[in-house]
Amino acid sequence: IQYSITWYIAQGNPPITDNPNAEMFAQILLTYQSGSFGEIFFTNLFGYVFGRVPDLLFTGRFFKVLALFLLGFYLAKGKWLTDIQQRQKQLKKILFWGLAIGIPCNLILAHVMETDAYYSLAPSGIVEPIVYAFGVPALGLAYACMVVLAYQGTRLRQALKVLAPLGRMALTNYLFQSLICCLLFQSYGFGLFGVVNPLFFTLIGLSILIIQIIYSNWWLSKYQYGPAEWLWRSLTYGRQQAMKSLPDLRTSQMNMSGLDKTHRE
Repeated sequence: IQYSITWYIAQGNPPITDNPNAEMFAQILLTYQSGSFGEIFFTNLFGYVFGRVPDLLFTGRFFKVLALFLLGFYLAKGKWLTDIQQRQKQLKKILFWGLAIGIPCNLILAHVMETDAYYSLAPSGIVEPIVYAFGVPALGLAYACMVVLAYQGTRLRQALKVLAPLGRMALTNYLFQSLICCLLFQSYGFGLFGVVNPLFFTLIGLSILIIQIIYSNWWLSKYQYGPAEWLWRSLTYGRQQAMKSLPDLRTSQMNMSGLDKTHRE
């Protein structure tokens, strides 16, 4: 709907042409590879204000994210993640239709994103937001159902349990990834931006994932929350949250009770 309105308003205006400024992108590449921290910061700030935010508005990303939040709220309120045994038939149906809708829509999406029809407001550009709206959530739900159903089997449960702490520390790991990649690719680190090939990118990504799986399991064996999750939770509730893991808390409480009893005696 948003694209249709934008397309209708644009009728009668000169067509939008895909004419990227090669010199600008070359300068950005050079800044990332050899610029100072301040130069990189202001380049990113400029790109966010004049590039990213207009793109978020144009693509309607805020509405899409809101819709996914509402979907998550609906699933949580309906106890979909706690009544899994009773919902297995429904989950299998969602898995089937998610793949049936998601795979072809995402194949079409990958194709149309290689053209400039969407950003040039061509009539055929309407295809991109339609297949995105149906294909991306559908495939995401299919992946989620696949993991949930696989977890019900005894063979895969132990393997999938290793990944649980990674999800419980999603915000910490997201920030950690950003920090690592800044050090790897920006000039104030190793300056690998625009230098390494896709295979090396993949190896870097897998290495970071393995490190974060190990780190997340170790951290949550000692604490209830990841560092960023603890901070976010404390700010949300307006008071400092307990950080120790539950067994440690119980042990501390027992020790305090013993000391109190000894003191009374």
